[in-house]
Order: sequence, then C-alpha cells, then structure tokens
Amino acid sequence: MKKGIEIVYIFFVGAALYCCFEVAIRGFTHWTMALAGGLAFSLLYRFNLRVKTQSIALRCLCGSGLITGLEFAVGCVVNRAFGWHIWDYSARGGHILGQICPMFSIVWFLLSLPVIPLSFFLKTKLFSDGTTEITPPKVKWFYTPTFRR
Repeated sequence: MKKGIEIVYIFFVGAALYCCFEVAIRGFTHWTMALAGGLAFSLLYRFNLRVKTQSIALRCLCGSGLITGLEFAVGCVVNRAFGWHIWDYSARGGHILGQICPMFSIVWFLLSLPVIPLSFFLKTKLFSDGTTEITPPKVKWFYTPTFRR
C-alpha cells in the first residue's frame, strides 16, 4: 500500500511540474502532457534511485533517451493516430516523423539534471523509513576510472 501511494504521489508531482514547465515555456499545455510528464518523472525517479553511483552526465543522457522515447511514443498516438496536433517538430532539423528532434533531446538532457536531486529529496523527506541510507554518494559528473599500480 505504501509503495502504491509513493508511485501515485511521484506521478502527480511529475505531471504538475511538467505542466508548469510547459505553460512557462509555451504558454499552454494539454492534459496528455500531464500524463506523459507524470510517467516520465516516475520513471526517472525510479531510475535515479537505482543507479545512484553512476555519473551525472550518464544519468542525464539516459534521462534524455527515456523522455525522447516516451515523447515519440506519445506523439505517435496523440498526434499521428488521433490527429490532435499537440506538437509538431516538422520544421526543426533532424526530426523523426515530426514527433522528436535533437534540440528537444538536449532540452530533456538539461531537464533531467534537476530531477536527480529532487528524486533523492522526495524519497528522503516523504518516503523514507529512516533506517536506510538514501542519499547518493559523492557526485561524479563524468566517469573517472581508477587506475591501480
């Protein structure tokens, strides 16, 4: 029951945050973007808690790939199949079917950055039982191999 509440809460936090982001940038949003934002945030939340020893750059790259893939899937349904025309990247270079483009993959990379500490903050403050260590280890921006002599 507790895990279900956590999943629902994280979903709604992500839905609200993404809608606020989109309204701030575009001036409007669509209810399907709340669903996509909630799902993306939920997946990133779980991902960041599981791979906390990986570098920040790698986590942001994975976050960008995850959001871009989700954006493509949602776009193919709501824009192409249903014809709702919520967004169209056809005028942007490198687009695929007008649903995703490299420029927005970079935006998703940058947007993945604040999700990392937010994930740990939410887990620690709202869903921790106090007996386990949740905070991430020392921050590594890039992979730095250790050499032995």
